Amino acid sequence: MCGVTERSVRVARTDEELEALWADVYAFQRPAPPVPEVDLASSMVVAVFMGARPSGGYAIEIVDVSARAATADENAEVLVRVRETLPADGDPVTMATTSPFHVVVVERADGAARLEAE
Repeated sequence: MCGVTERSVRVARTDEELEALWADVYAFQRPAPPVPEVDLASSMVVAVFMGARPSGGYAIEIVDVSARAATADENAEVLVRVRETLPADGDPVTMATTSPFHVVVVERADGAARLEAE
């Protein structure tokens, strides 16, 4: 269970963004794990959130992060491709609300992030 309950993608490129992201991810865990040390000069942190789900058995996984450079017609963009897992009928799952997420460190790139399901 994380503190982000809406489907979204977030990118942290500064210490402040990383600290805010970490605080949101671990909003319900006390004490929260320490913010990881990341060289944000050459890397960035990408996080995807599936949003609140009514039970266990759900998962989201980042399978690829790719950058598209800006052109005369389009802004730079970071495409975050994800794979989502849903529980099958009859699967034994916890009956607690969950908020699946996945966080990775990747090579730094410019542009807004866009989430794309596989």
